[in-house]
Amino acid sequence: MEIPEIDKLLDCYRAVSVGLPLVERQSVLRSIERQIAASLELPVYLWNLATNGYNLIKWNQRKQQFDLSTLVKFDELSPFRQATDALAFCHDWTEEGIFILENLQSLMSQGVTGFQEQEVLKCWLINTVDQFGVSENKYLILLDTFEVGLPRALNGIIPSVYQSLPGLEEVIELLKEILPAAGLHQHREPIEQELALAVSGLSASEIKIGVRMVARWGQADNLADALLDYKIRRLQGLGLDFIPKPDVS
Repeated sequence: MEIPEIDKLLDCYRAVSVGLPLVERQSVLRSIERQIAASLELPVYLWNLATNGYNLIKWNQRKQQFDLSTLVKFDELSPFRQATDALAFCHDWTEEGIFILENLQSLMSQGVTGFQEQEVLKCWLINTVDQFGVSENKYLILLDTFEVGLPRALNGIIPSVYQSLPGLEEVIELLKEILPAAGLHQHREPIEQELALAVSGLSASEIKIGVRMVARWGQADNLADALLDYKIRRLQGLGLDFIPKPDVS
């Protein structure tokens, strides 16, 4: 799923914070690697607490997954030291590249790290963004799948964008693409508005999962109802109540 503002904000600020649902993580990474990085002809390096370093990531279209190769490994295992090592490395890196750091925002929130650690991470971010501003083709993307957000003090130098849910027309086009792939060819044309409304309010990845589940359960004859039931369960899993459309007949 593409977030159109990312490339423009990177061009202006050299850094951006991207908020997204966890289920959209791979699609957003793929969009960054295949579209933004490809247009700039830059490598993409990914860090999170599990990698304990930076991996070069490249999307493998045939395998439908990322190929990973290690750029660097860090010695420290504590989350705070890993985060500072990750920022220090990309700050000092003399070559081009897009650096993606996952959920650094959560390490800067109260209850996860202490005040001093939070201030150190802020300073490292400020210094890194300043350094990227005078470097050739170095960019920083902070992925936020925990919906924590950056401290307000950093908003002036690191703008935040959030992945929006697809609109009704986008949902219709998405269904035209994924229904045949799930073996539901008889529902390809036309895509009724009722069917699109049944899954509206979900992310693109959630809609794809829902269609696959309905196909697997053999519920194609009641596709709209089955997808609506799936959406209700998803919303309930997020602690949200679903209010059905009133019957005014």
